[in-house]
Amino acid sequence: MHACIVHLCGHTQMCVCVCVFVCVCVCVCVCLCLCVCMGIRFHDMAITHTFTC
Repeated sequence: MHACIVHLCGHTQMCVCVCVFVCVCVCVCVCLCLCVCMGIRFHDMAITHTFTC
């Protein structure tokens, strides 16, 4: 697991990347990836978000 800062729709949240198939320390994922791997629901499922440690 990697602690990551998620920039979501202008907001910044501390999250934990546990998405074993896409998310790593530095990556780009779709919101659905977070929803499946973190159990977090976001408003816009279609937006691609960037992750940086």
